[in-house]
Amino acid sequence: MTIKSIRRLSTKPVVDKLFNVVRSSSCNERQTQLNHLLDTYALSHNLINDVLQRWGVEQPKREALWMCESEGDESQKLTFDDIHKQSCRLANTFTNREYNLTPGQTVLVILPNNAKERVLLLLACLQAGLIYCPYDPKYLTDIGISERVRKLSVNCVITDEDHLEIVQQSTGTPLRPLKKGLIMKPSTAKLSPVSWNHLIQQVNNAESTYTKFVNMNHTTPVIRLLSNNNNNGIEYSHGTLNLHLILTALWLNSNKTPRLIWMNDQNEIMTIASWLFGSSIFYKEIENLRTMIHTFENYPIDTFCTTLTKYQMLENEQEQEQEQEQENKTNLQQLFSSETINSKLKTLWHSFTNLDIRDDYIGFRNNPKLNKFSNHVQHTIPRIS
Repeated sequence: MTIKSIRRLSTKPVVDKLFNVVRSSSCNERQTQLNHLLDTYALSHNLINDVLQRWGVEQPKREALWMCESEGDESQKLTFDDIHKQSCRLANTFTNREYNLTPGQTVLVILPNNAKERVLLLLACLQAGLIYCPYDPKYLTDIGISERVRKLSVNCVITDEDHLEIVQQSTGTPLRPLKKGLIMKPSTAKLSPVSWNHLIQQVNNAESTYTKFVNMNHTTPVIRLLSNNNNNGIEYSHGTLNLHLILTALWLNSNKTPRLIWMNDQNEIMTIASWLFGSSIFYKEIENLRTMIHTFENYPIDTFCTTLTKYQMLENEQEQEQEQEQENKTNLQQLFSSETINSKLKTLWHSFTNLDIRDDYIGFRNNPKLNKFSNHVQHTIPRIS
């Protein structure tokens, strides 16, 4: 039996029980299967990748990620098979000769929240046992980059052409040599700058299966975050990440499983949790209320998950009146917010969509049936000093 087969057998009980929850036809049956899942949740140190591989085998043509350009209606779709294979190619690229990264080393990813490469890089880091550190370019500064390289012990930095100049300035003379990957636009014919690898070109030439075994326990760190003021940080271990993914997936699926969920301004954990139950994820930036409503009307989105800021767009009464002059026909069935929404704003959205906003994520985690499960999550998130 190969090492890969042994690993699959060790994680198979968790994935099997998760799929039993997904396929449950009634609420009572789902709760029973859920109890079985919670009993064995900690067995899998790479739950999300194992689930994605399972979806890729069972439903390879099923859409996993739908990327839509902010301007215009051009879009790109990736299936579960695509997601799994591309993340494996990235993992192989990171551990091959060009990068030669080893388990426990850190990758700083400076890409927009809505870039598909961010979630693929997270999956690749999980596969290869690397520590994933995202940095939102909205808050990009020279000091911010330098502090992250130093405090997070960064070994590799990945960015795109739009942010290359400032990243180059901040990583030119690091304390330690850095591996550097650049995501270049498909239309770009020029060579990548000196000391920067053309990441996508290398990924396209890599193997689509990842067979290197990484032996890690549930306390091994996989994600490190640093706040914008660079004073406080959070570290997620394998076990903690799995717990958060399951809790978030249960919250998003507590009523019905979304078919196509629009994730806007959400972190990677909130986003990829949708895949545990086989939902398709939709990415598009929101410039204003008109863009939001146009998207609802023109795409088969049945679930919307965003932040308080985006929900507040509806408080613009003048724009609201203009939009309400037209009959809004959408597929919307569920609204979620990871932040608390005030009652006035909830009422406004209910009158606009005939839907209630669910913003009880913290309360959901404190449900008596999940209390022990939830408390374990909260007490296993170490801080970065």
